[in-house]
Amino acid sequence: MDKFGQILFDCLIALSVILCLAYIVMTMRKSRQTARNKPVGALLGKKPVKLEYDGVVTEAMLSFYTDGLYFEKDNGALFIEHSRLIKVSQAEDNLRYTVLFAPSSIKNDRFVIISDELLNDDLVACIEVSKLDMNEDDDK
Repeated sequence: MDKFGQILFDCLIALSVILCLAYIVMTMRKSRQTARNKPVGALLGKKPVKLEYDGVVTEAMLSFYTDGLYFEKDNGALFIEHSRLIKVSQAEDNLRYTVLFAPSSIKNDRFVIISDELLNDDLVACIEVSKLDMNEDDDK
């Protein structure tokens, strides 16, 4: 029984060390993710939009900053820096924009911006042209 107790005690110590290390890693990861969650550049404009992600549509306020896109909702906000933006593509109906970006995880992610008005001018002012795929209006 004494040997069993010693093994149990050693296992508890090892488990507590592992949990402490996991907590430290999670805390460091969280602080790194939240370090840059607000824009610091100049505000270029704001538009009310709808965001579609995984089939769920929610209303948000889209702010165009010189250093990225900032989405504000009732329950939180999302800031996507220029360095994390991969591509912004305009759909055929001209009022839907698919945003492909690289979150902090390995896999790229995407969502759709649905607007009541064209966002082309705002997006061109905010995002480098090489990352934009806009439908050109031939009627102009």
